[in-house]
Amino acid sequence: MKSRGLVAFTLFILYYSTIIQTRNNKYYSDRIEFKMAKTIKLYTDLENGKTKEYKAKKLSSLYIMQAMRLGAKLEKAGEDFDISMIEDLLDLIVDVYNEQFTKDELLAGIASEDFMTVLEQQLVMIASPEVDSAETKDFLAKKEN
Repeated sequence: MKSRGLVAFTLFILYYSTIIQTRNNKYYSDRIEFKMAKTIKLYTDLENGKTKEYKAKKLSSLYIMQAMRLGAKLEKAGEDFDISMIEDLLDLIVDVYNEQFTKDELLAGIASEDFMTVLEQQLVMIASPEVDSAETKDFLAKKEN
C-alpha cells in the first residue's frame, strides 16, 4: 500500500478543508471540488457487473481520529504492514457504513484489482469528511501518473 502518499494526501485535504469556500453543499479550492457525501459502490454480481451503492452514516470526529491513527500506523509500517491493519480498516469501513454490509460482503464486492485502491479511498474519505469517492479516485489517479 502506498501509505506515505496516502497520509500526505490526507494531511493535504485536512489543510485545504480549513481554507476553502462553500457553495451549494460543495467545497471548492482552485484544484479540487469536494462533496459532503461518502459512498461506496460494491459489486453484488461481479461477473455481470451489477453493483449497489451504499451511503455512510454521519461521522463524528472519533471516526476521523481512528482513520488518522490507522493511516499513521500504515505509514510507519510501510511495505511491512501487518494483515491485522487491513482487518482493522475493513472493520472501520463496515462501521462507517452502519453495517449495511458485512466484512465478507465488502471483500466480495471489491474486484481484486481494485482492492487496495478502494481501501485507500475509503481511508482518505473517513479521515477527511469533505472528500467524495469520485474526486478522491480522480486525484489519486493523477498522483500516480
